[in-house]
Amino acid sequence: MAGRMEEKRSDVSDCADWRTMLLFGRQAGVHETESDRPVDLCERIRAYCARSGWYGPDMLIGLHPPVPWPRNPMRDFPYPPATDDQIALTEQELGFALPPLLRALYQQLGNGGFGPGNGVIGVSGGYVACSSPEHDFAYEGIQNPTLAMTLSRNRWRIPTRDLARLLRHPGAYVSEVPQPGMTVSLIQWGCNVYTLLDCDSGLVYGYFERMLQVSATSLDEWLEGRMAGTLDQPSFPGEAEQM
Repeated sequence: MAGRMEEKRSDVSDCADWRTMLLFGRQAGVHETESDRPVDLCERIRAYCARSGWYGPDMLIGLHPPVPWPRNPMRDFPYPPATDDQIALTEQELGFALPPLLRALYQQLGNGGFGPGNGVIGVSGGYVACSSPEHDFAYEGIQNPTLAMTLSRNRWRIPTRDLARLLRHPGAYVSEVPQPGMTVSLIQWGCNVYTLLDCDSGLVYGYFERMLQVSATSLDEWLEGRMAGTLDQPSFPGEAEQM
């Protein structure tokens, strides 16, 4: 019993240390405000897309038949930036405010339709994913409005008691019952695999069939991984370890 109690205290301590690092762990001497960080990252994402000659979803390069983009993804982000009203409508439907960096992505770059996998799912009036597990590629949601899904709240989040263990074991996952939280479906990879963003803790999850793993400790880290070429699609049974 004592051993279990000590292990539990260690996990809680690790979680507390992780939260402190996530919120305050910037290097000393780096004078960067919270408002500067999203702007800088958005500018670097734009430059990254310009160098690659592609502003759309990574998985949809050269897609046939072509997606009816509002704008040519070889020249600019496929959807225009989200308006304040579109953001406000989505936040009203979600029941909570979007994190500053996610809001900046929508308002400085475009209303979804860019980035890893099938692309960042947009807010109201933007890029949609497909809500049907049988037809879950993003372009099918565009072509069939009855299956369209914009940024939406889901029932999944990693319980606090499991966070420390998962952070110590990258790629491991937990299988859990639905948990209340502030998590949204951010990316659809196909075959019912998603990247989720926990708008409360800031964690980025990989999701597949009620299984969750930590993909990154922040949206910043996750996006940096994409530009560095180290970001992989979430992997689960047969490739990952269950905790």
